[in-house]
Amino acid sequence: MLTVSSSDHGAELAHFLSRSLNISVRKAKSALDRRDIFVNRRRTWMARHVLKKGDLVEVVSTEGRLHARPAAPAAEPVQILYRDSNLIVAAKPPGICSCGTDSFESILSSQLGLTGLNAAHRLDKDTTGCLICTLDQSTFRAVVELFRNREVIKRYRAVVEGRIGRKSMTISVPVGGRRSLSRVEMLDRNARASHVLVEIETGRTHQIRKHLASVGHPVVGDRTYGDPRSPQSRAAPRQMLHADTIAFEHPIHGGQLSVCAPIPDDFLSCLKEFGLK
Repeated sequence: MLTVSSSDHGAELAHFLSRSLNISVRKAKSALDRRDIFVNRRRTWMARHVLKKGDLVEVVSTEGRLHARPAAPAAEPVQILYRDSNLIVAAKPPGICSCGTDSFESILSSQLGLTGLNAAHRLDKDTTGCLICTLDQSTFRAVVELFRNREVIKRYRAVVEGRIGRKSMTISVPVGGRRSLSRVEMLDRNARASHVLVEIETGRTHQIRKHLASVGHPVVGDRTYGDPRSPQSRAAPRQMLHADTIAFEHPIHGGQLSVCAPIPDDFLSCLKEFGLK
């Protein structure tokens, strides 16, 4: 267990590991890709994750891999949208982290009686929809590579505040100083809110939420980038963002795979509340 000192406050995780373990940055990134690194007991694989003084960094060898402790079963079984011998695409419910302790990953592992199941990417805690989980490390690495090379099509539904004037638009405001691109298509709108489909080319943290807020139409229920006091936000139990469709070439079997997640009940209720379809 490594503790981040004041001198390492603000350091990126990969460089901290490189210095602390006397290994190359490449080896540190490989350990992150293998999901062998935990920060404050949460599995972390982002090389640029910024550390703070007092953070606890745990390195787990492949031979003695640490698995998240089993989570309490979900109120309803996780819906499996696609499954084969290498990967699963499942419908993530709201209110739960994608990976780590008591996460979607551990709930699905418990439900299916599987070990070694890993979420290959992440959705925000209150975002619902398509999440890819892999069943072995080679598939995990292959799917991560698809995301890295931007070979995964990701489409989201969102309910946003106010009436968006255009039928479609592209938002390219940098996120975290990095190039970011979101394409927005109108599905329905009125004076109170709009129902949109968003396809993202890049996958920056909170990209859709930040992009929509940047054009004056924050996601309904987003209390971080929107106004928590707005009538629209008060009417929603969470941010109304749903990972509707994910499509990619299967990294093992080949062939194009496209999976769509059913719209959850609270999202449908929000559409009804605002008179949208």
